[in-house]
Amino acid sequence: MRRSRTVDQPDYGCKGGTSATAGRKSRKIFATINGVVYSKRVFFNQQFLVVSFVKDNVIVTAWATEADAIKHRDYERRDGVVSDYALAQTV
Repeated sequence: MRRSRTVDQPDYGCKGGTSATAGRKSRKIFATINGVVYSKRVFFNQQFLVVSFVKDNVIVTAWATEADAIKHRDYERRDGVVSDYALAQTV
């Protein structure tokens, strides 16, 4: 049975909360990679999306700089994972 995070952590998402993103405004970014649109909700200045295909799962991560995105993509490729990156746009 899945429980709500708000029940587990009463200060989750609150302005006076203790999480790293408490009180911050989020935005949604998206990018098209190989003809498929991927999106992710981010809180900081991330603007590059890296999409990795691990087994039957798709993992989408966001990075602030192109150098970090390329480094992460290359790291994933060394492990044999299909991975690519793209500059995202804000929704």
